[in-house]
Amino acid sequence: MGSIKARLDGQGADLTGLQELLLYGVKGVAAYAHHAAVLGKEDRAVYAWFYEALDLLTRTEVMPDQLLGAALRCGGMNLKVMAMLDAAHTEAYGHPSQPRCARRQSGARPSWSPATT
Repeated sequence: MGSIKARLDGQGADLTGLQELLLYGVKGVAAYAHHAAVLGKEDRAVYAWFYEALDLLTRTEVMPDQLLGAALRCGGMNLKVMAMLDAAHTEAYGHPSQPRCARRQSGARPSWSPATT
């Protein structure tokens, strides 16, 4: 993969756009996967998919339908990794709950509010 300008000139906007879509998708999934791994959740299938996607991006002879399929698989992998991250968060921090707040009396100003008299 060369620069975006060089790829636009050499292979056109469609292929270049699909390559960029996949690359940014891989970066997003990798960020979530790393966060999940830090919390103790990993999946070898996710790592294998990273190799597959990055290998596709290094090929010089690639068809648009291959890149589109890979981008769609990227979306599916993102859902899988987000589920892993959700499970890791729940195991590490418990189920989220809304905190209860004390109600103030009607007409009372919060302590942080400036006086308006």
